[in-house]
Amino acid sequence: MTYQPPAAPPQQWQPVPQRSNTALVAVVSVLAVLVVVFMAFAAYLLLSKDGGQSTNATETKVIAPPAADVKPAAPAPARQAPVQQARFSTYWAGSRNTSSAFAANVYSAYVSNYNNTGSLNASIRAYSPVTGGYYDMWCGYSGGTTTCTGGDNAVVYIS
Repeated sequence: MTYQPPAAPPQQWQPVPQRSNTALVAVVSVLAVLVVVFMAFAAYLLLSKDGGQSTNATETKVIAPPAADVKPAAPAPARQAPVQQARFSTYWAGSRNTSSAFAANVYSAYVSNYNNTGSLNASIRAYSPVTGGYYDMWCGYSGGTTTCTGGDNAVVYIS
């Protein structure tokens, strides 16, 4: 008989040891917390009163022009002005860019301003039935005649 080493017991199946996911879970958790904190901070900046801006911000106001379909009635383009409380009785257009109807509206606005304030020099706003727009005019009194200029190179004389 020949020598035989003792037989080893048959190997049993053993599951492969699994790696621990602890590190991966920790990294994902930290990233999730950082994202939530960042979003909360961004929301705070966006929703706060000044939005994170400095206090030197410039405020801009936009004033819309009056609706195009609402137009006040233009006075008749007569050269002789209606009787007013003021000492002014006539007006005329002083440039080719000035219609008689616009001159009449400038006259009415100037006389109304004079009657309310007593000032011979004034800034007024008048409606142009030709263009459908409102124009700022500056009126200055000199030597018995008031000259109003502005708008689109408009000139109106009032005396």
